Amino acid sequence: MKKFNFKYKRLKKIRKIQEELANKEYQIAATESRKQADELNEMYDLITKTREFQLEKLKNNEVNPQEFVMQTEFFTGQKVRIENKTSEVRSSKQIVEDKLDILFDKHKSRKQIEKLEEKKKTQYNEEYKYHQLQVMEDIFMTRIKKGENT
Repeated sequence: MKKFNFKYKRLKKIRKIQEELANKEYQIAATESRKQADELNEMYDLITKTREFQLEKLKNNEVNPQEFVMQTEFFTGQKVRIENKTSEVRSSKQIVEDKLDILFDKHKSRKQIEKLEEKKKTQYNEEYKYHQLQVMEDIFMTRIKKGENT
């Protein structure tokens, strides 16, 4: 009997490569999403620092009207930028979730092929054992017949 050969070996290799590519895409999307979330946090931190600076000026009675107007305009603009960035972060998180779903599907697909390979290998081993038993039985029967003829 010939050696075990899995018919779908190429398909298994292709599925593994597809899973690796999906994993890379997921990692890239996750990294980009984290960057955008960090940028959003930096925007919030900048507003907090500016407000603290304003409060410090108010406590020390060092209020400069032009500076106060500029800071107010900054807050207004920053709120708009934060809203835009929040929208970008949401969409990037959705992309990450989609990439994760794709990765999961690719992994599942590869595992199915591996299970099929295991099943076929087990089936082959059983057939091989049966074949070996038949050969041994034939040899035994041939020896017995030779012994009867002499």
